[in-house]
Amino acid sequence: MNKIVLTFVLTVFVTMSCAMAVVDREKEVYLQGTAGPYRGRVVDARTKEPIRGAVVVAAWYYDVYAVVQTNEQFYDAIEVLTDDRGHFVVDASEIERRAPSRTKFPVFTVFKLGYAYYRGWFGSLEDMARRKSKALLGVVELEPNAGRGRTARLRNSPPHGDVPPEKMPNLLGAEREELEALQHERLP
Repeated sequence: MNKIVLTFVLTVFVTMSCAMAVVDREKEVYLQGTAGPYRGRVVDARTKEPIRGAVVVAAWYYDVYAVVQTNEQFYDAIEVLTDDRGHFVVDASEIERRAPSRTKFPVFTVFKLGYAYYRGWFGSLEDMARRKSKALLGVVELEPNAGRGRTARLRNSPPHGDVPPEKMPNLLGAEREELEALQHERLP
């Protein structure tokens, strides 16, 4: 009988440990009361020169638990442009203060006419959580489109997800400019 009890206790312990590890990993992705702006820099991947006027869209999503799965819902977004030195600041304090529970760190989309877009984070989870104490969270390097064929450049439109158009007018304008420029080129 003791073997059965011991096996049961060990099974429960292992199961709880695994479940706690999953919960801890999820906690790292969620905002959890973090604060401070997201400061970054956008540069040309080849020359390392700053890119002025790059569009940066930060989009927040939160998890909604359903019976069988977890669904991700759009919450809010902010769009900013880089300055002459390629720097940008996304002041998210108000958005994150009123964010629903289980809101994740924002996903960043960075786009500039003549460059391939970037989508993701530009800092580690730890840096994202401690961003208030960091002068610069990270650097995004955009690859120039030079040398890329017309077909590859036509596919270079960043995904918008559920972000409403009014939240990213500069990004949509830059995409339109890119398409117009490609229509007038005679590249293969």
